[in-house]
Amino acid sequence: FAVLITQDVTLTMGSSAAVDRERLRDNFGNLGVTSYSLYKAILGGQSWGELVDPLTTTGSFLPAVFLAYVTLAVIGVLNVVNSIFIESAMKTADKFRELAVMETKISRESNTRRIQQFFREIDVDGNGTLTVEELETFLQQDVGSLWMESLGVTESEAKTLWKVMDSDGSGE
Repeated sequence: FAVLITQDVTLTMGSSAAVDRERLRDNFGNLGVTSYSLYKAILGGQSWGELVDPLTTTGSFLPAVFLAYVTLAVIGVLNVVNSIFIESAMKTADKFRELAVMETKISRESNTRRIQQFFREIDVDGNGTLTVEELETFLQQDVGSLWMESLGVTESEAKTLWKVMDSDGSGE
């Protein structure tokens, strides 16, 4: 873009009197100055409108070339920034998903340990089998009712659970 603009400005300044020579020379007089002007246009060092105005006096396609450069450069930068942001967001979402799975697993393991401890507390005779009498005795104790409350289970829910688990109706 810089080469094309510099070349056309140089040719135009040499052949036409109806151009804004001073502004063209100051902004597009040689390849270094043109490159610097293009740099300022896309990074806000100078308004692109101020830079394109002298190009409109050349009567050529230079304003369109300049605007195409600014548009492509800005869209390109926005795409890169957007891509980086999206990639970062995706990685963060994956980490949150992994954390949620891990948290669920830890919670499940903790609840399993609490339930196992609960059954050990109820099994007074330690034979590995629970009876309805052991459950009722446990629930009547303060420690039993507090334990059930910590699990978020009411006494009636515990008895209903017992009936479901005692599928053969043996009371054990």
